[in-house]
Order: sequence, then C-alpha cells, then structure tokens
Amino acid sequence: MQQHEPFIEAAIAEALASKADGGQPFGAVLVKDGEVVARGRNRVNQDGDPTSHAELNLVREFCASRRQADLRGYAVYASFEPCAMCAAAIAWAGVSLVVYGADAGDLPSAYPRRANPLSCAEVLERFGSEAAVAPHVLRAAAAAVFGGD
Repeated sequence: MQQHEPFIEAAIAEALASKADGGQPFGAVLVKDGEVVARGRNRVNQDGDPTSHAELNLVREFCASRRQADLRGYAVYASFEPCAMCAAAIAWAGVSLVVYGADAGDLPSAYPRRANPLSCAEVLERFGSEAAVAPHVLRAAAAAVFGGD
C-alpha cells in the first residue's frame, strides 16, 4: 500500500485544488513507471458539463495530447472511486491499475452525489478489463476532502 500513498496524496491535492477553484472535490493523476504524467480535476461546475469528471478529463486530455489511445501500463489514482462512466473510459483506454481513496460510503449525507450503482471493479470486469483495483488507500484523508464546508 505504501507505494500507492504518494500518488493518492497527489490525487487528493487535485481534489482540494478543484474544490478551491469552485469545483467538486474530485481529483486524479495518471502514473507511468512511478512518475505522475498527467493530472485531472472535476470541472462539472466550471464547464457546465456533467461528464467533466476528474478521471474522464485526465484520460481524454492525456490521450489527445499524446495522440495515444492505449494506456496499458498506466495507473489511474483517484481521490474517490471512479463512477461507472469514468470506469468505462478507463476500461476502454486499457489502464492497468486503478487505485482510489474514498467511496460513496464516505460522503456526508448532505452531499448531492448519488452512490455508484456499479462499483468501479464491476464496470471494469463487465468490460473485460484486466485492470487491477486497489480500493481505500488513504481513505480517511480522501474522505476528509468533503469536510470543512
């Protein structure tokens, strides 16, 4: 688990930056060979786009900038469990590892986000993805992003 912690901390930092910028508190980073190669933030509020989630933005922007659609050998680290939409994008891109901090059970009751009807692991499995999933790394720190409002 310790090898994952610096990257979850980076994803949490993106979530905090998103929150400070008026966005929803979700962040993600893309890692290849132990290096953060891209960062993503939730921009739903800023863009007026309900699909502008941190993970989807991360995959879309990185792949477009590199003209590379295959992310085998890459890992997505997310502050929060990727939703079904983001997990599907992760599966289509061929990401090899997904690591996340908090999940829907960690949200304050007043938070206006619906629980995921399918877990990230279920979506990846249904897509035939071979990606490994490591949940709840630095869970308390990731969940704390939702406090303090």
